[in-house]
Amino acid sequence: TGSLNWDGRSSDGTELPSGLYYYQATVRYAVLDRGAPAQVFKGYVQILREGVSMR
Repeated sequence: TGSLNWDGRSSDGTELPSGLYYYQATVRYAVLDRGAPAQVFKGYVQILREGVSMR
C-alpha cells in the first residue's frame, strides 16, 4: 500500500484554507505486471488551520 504525502498546499505552493479535500488517484503497477489492471484510490483529507473561526 502507498501513503498520502501532501502538505496542504496548492500546486503553486499556496496554503489552502481549512476544508475537506477529496482525491482520486489511478495507479498502474506496470513495472510489476504489465497486464495488471489499474487500481483507483479515493478518499479525503480534512485541513484544520488554527485561528480560523467557523460561522
